[in-house]
Amino acid sequence: MQVKHATFLTLAIDTGPGGDNDPQRRLASIHPSDDAAAALAVIRAPSGRVNPQRFEGLDDEPVTARRKLYFSELLSDPNNPASPTNFYITVDGAKPVLFDPNAPPAITTHQGAVEDWTIENRTAEHHEFHFHQIHFELLE
Repeated sequence: MQVKHATFLTLAIDTGPGGDNDPQRRLASIHPSDDAAAALAVIRAPSGRVNPQRFEGLDDEPVTARRKLYFSELLSDPNNPASPTNFYITVDGAKPVLFDPNAPPAITTHQGAVEDWTIENRTAEHHEFHFHQIHFELLE
């Protein structure tokens, strides 16, 4: 069977009682061309190990700190349900504050540290979690 056309779709996702409506959406339409076979012919086989991992062995390193953080959100004006929502990620035990690029960091660590973080979602909707310019391994 030869594929003539394909569509890459999201699923209709229930983002929780406080979440947004996230219906099924088309992300991409794939249309093969007559040149596809010629393009595949010039792709070389890997010359080394496939997908070497930069931080292999991280599981065996000692943990230097354990932290608990949580997501939360509040309406900017609790008396107005139409007001914008403020989103927070907070170190457990600290007061949630809006991001301020001039404020000192909530967490400071050093190069080579291996930290074990527990992230809790205390909101009524899904929250995707990611870092910028830091490497992490998802444990569960």
